[in-house]
Amino acid sequence: HYSYGRNRKKLAIGIYPLDRINFPISYLARKPEEIKFQPLAYPKEINGRQILSLHPTGRQYAHLLKDCETFPLFVDAKGEILSMPPIINSEKTGRIDTNTKDIFIECSGFNKEFLERKIKMITCTFIDIGGKVQVIEINDKLEGDFLSPELHFEKRVFSCEFLNNTLGLHLSEKEIKNYFSLMGIGFLKEKDIFYALIPPYRTDIIHEVDLVEEVAIAIGY
Repeated sequence: HYSYGRNRKKLAIGIYPLDRINFPISYLARKPEEIKFQPLAYPKEINGRQILSLHPTGRQYAHLLKDCETFPLFVDAKGEILSMPPIINSEKTGRIDTNTKDIFIECSGFNKEFLERKIKMITCTFIDIGGKVQVIEINDKLEGDFLSPELHFEKRVFSCEFLNNTLGLHLSEKEIKNYFSLMGIGFLKEKDIFYALIPPYRTDIIHEVDLVEEVAIAIGY
């Protein structure tokens, strides 16, 4: 939320106990006065407008919805509100604790590319600690149907000559491959074209020079 999400301006993340949710989930917009649920750590149900004025988290992030005529909602198949992003989860369907075993994760925001990157990062973190991931189908009227998350490696063209010239070195293909491996990056050569295979969680590699820096770090820079 604070870093990649720019304090929820760029995107918001929601994590929920899966056993309390009934699929499919809908992403809706309603007038704040028509929204009513018990937000996290609050003693009773209040409406969307009241959440922004009465709930501590609502007050903190009220500026994100202040000019909106309708507020966004995640609602499950039985009409239960999961959350009012980017503000707060529901106490009933959105609280996890140390006994929670299965979770549902969502990202909401305005840029699909940013959302997909963050979902990949979160998903790979859970995989690293032993979690099992399942994809879901998203039915989007604007983007079309797609699956999320898609955890494929990205093939990125790079030049060994550019890499060596930038670093002032004379690394062989084998040495570059080994340094990439130390940074979790794959190496592929097809018909004299070199590709770096970028893991889905590495959303910070956006230019060829970023690959040069990865090699420099692996060397000991």
